[in-house]
Amino acid sequence: MLQIETNIEQAFLQLGDQQRADIIYHGALLRLSELKKRRFLAANKIRELEVQYGQSLWQLEELGLPDDASIEMHEDYVLWCHWDQVADAAAEEIRRLEPIVNQPIPLPDSSYASH
Repeated sequence: MLQIETNIEQAFLQLGDQQRADIIYHGALLRLSELKKRRFLAANKIRELEVQYGQSLWQLEELGLPDDASIEMHEDYVLWCHWDQVADAAAEEIRRLEPIVNQPIPLPDSSYASH
């Protein structure tokens, strides 16, 4: 895998500045779109569990699972934790990518446009 990454990086570095900027910018836009969908899905799953149990994950963890919690509640708790982690990870990656896409759109220089 390291060899493939090295080959990709070497090929990328052979591109012109404008081509690299375009790839980074457009790739970041695509990734940001995927991440926002993932965060939205996770938020909906979390909201469903909050409605079902009448509390937030934080509140549940503060109180702990009831002694008589069903297997379903234990399974839901594991899923709840998963979706919470997914939402947090997506939000963090969105936070890191937004500065890239909030830049002015890179304009191609005349030599790049003629290719």
